[in-house]
Amino acid sequence: MLKAINQLIEDNFKVKVEKSSLTIYDTENWEFFCKKNDFKIAEGIYIPRNLSAHVLKSKYFLQNIFHEFFGHGLFIEHTDEGKQIHSLEQKLMQEESYLKTKEEIINFRESNENLKNLKEMYSENLQRYESFAINIEYQLSKITNTEKLFEEKYLSACVSLSF
Repeated sequence: MLKAINQLIEDNFKVKVEKSSLTIYDTENWEFFCKKNDFKIAEGIYIPRNLSAHVLKSKYFLQNIFHEFFGHGLFIEHTDEGKQIHSLEQKLMQEESYLKTKEEIINFRESNENLKNLKEMYSENLQRYESFAINIEYQLSKITNTEKLFEEKYLSACVSLSF
């Protein structure tokens, strides 16, 4: 399925996901993954540091793959800003690999220039990063005739935010 969708993307947009990976979780393993990595519980996440998308098997599973794997994956792999974010993440990971304790990591991060630059990149590009992924998710939903699920997903998100 991923290869077919990636081919659709290449045919329609002249670009494709090349390096990103996808991991799919059931509910129990998803909750463990989120807790272990200190992530807020959601239905998907993309980690630019290692070019990996992680998605919960849920009602909006396909839309979440479109968003996380294809949307964020394409952004990080192919935009200048995404490449810069990935590069800073790689540098930070390499620097942190020498640290042993949580205290060492905390002290290191307080004054690290790469982390400062990375936070600035995220801050400056968060809107583009998310809107790009939502647009890819929408375009793929149209191409795969799953627009109703896309609309339902975002309608339910809007309704839950209004209360």
